[in-house]
Amino acid sequence: MFETVLPLFDFALSYCRRLTEDIRGDEMSLHPAGVHAPVWILGHIAIALDYGMKPLGQPMLCPKRWHIQFGPGSDDTAKLDDPPAKSELLQAIVAGHAALRAASAAADAAAMQQPHGLGLLANSPIRTTGDLIAHLMRTHFATHLGQLSFWRRVTGRPALF
Repeated sequence: MFETVLPLFDFALSYCRRLTEDIRGDEMSLHPAGVHAPVWILGHIAIALDYGMKPLGQPMLCPKRWHIQFGPGSDDTAKLDDPPAKSELLQAIVAGHAALRAASAAADAAAMQQPHGLGLLANSPIRTTGDLIAHLMRTHFATHLGQLSFWRRVTGRPALF
């Protein structure tokens, strides 16, 4: 069901790695020009992959505190006590990517046609569970990678494309 989504999902993961290669640990909480900090962007991507696991009946992988720190409506400017390191966030994204990729490949087609039931997206074109999972794998992931790309440019880094 997700055959056309999976190559894009894989591309997003490789792009995420490229975007973060030169970000130092001491830069992870920087908010130049009001842009989300890398720690929040990567944490948010990691938990969003967890949200894709839930409707597939799979366990979520990220710590519960991350769902609070990086979830929808979280304050990305709040100083985090013991923020996760870039390497820990990237490991969570890689693990979440692998788990969601495998779970989506094995997804029941009939279940994917059911309404997703997520109030946040109730009045959007994203109507089914399959739509929701595809959104998390493609548009949601890409949106936040765009924020990370913008953060890179604001901090003086060159474009990757």
